[in-house]
Amino acid sequence: MFYSDEFRAKALEMAEKIGVKKTSKELHVGAQTLYNWQKHARSHEVQSVATDNSEKPQISNLPELGFDMNQELDEQRKLNQSCQQTIRFLVEENAALRQQCENYLKAITLISQR
Repeated sequence: MFYSDEFRAKALEMAEKIGVKKTSKELHVGAQTLYNWQKHARSHEVQSVATDNSEKPQISNLPELGFDMNQELDEQRKLNQSCQQTIRFLVEENAALRQQCENYLKAITLISQR
């Protein structure tokens, strides 16, 4: 089925406001179609991204779609930082548990030798 550019733009705007599933039901457009449109719009609307990690990327032309890439990027950075902290904790916890297992195995070996 063919949809006009105007219809797609309004559907994307609506999806950003009320969500893809509700928009899909209200406009009788498949949810996957809306997801594809979002992906296409995002890939074509990002015009410049800084390459230096210490500087935030400059993103343009997305506010008209109701998508704030800088806000999304900040949220992803926070999530990444949280994941890194969790990984560090799990690595430390794993090392401690390995040491406990080794100690238990040594104790079991000593007891079984008696």
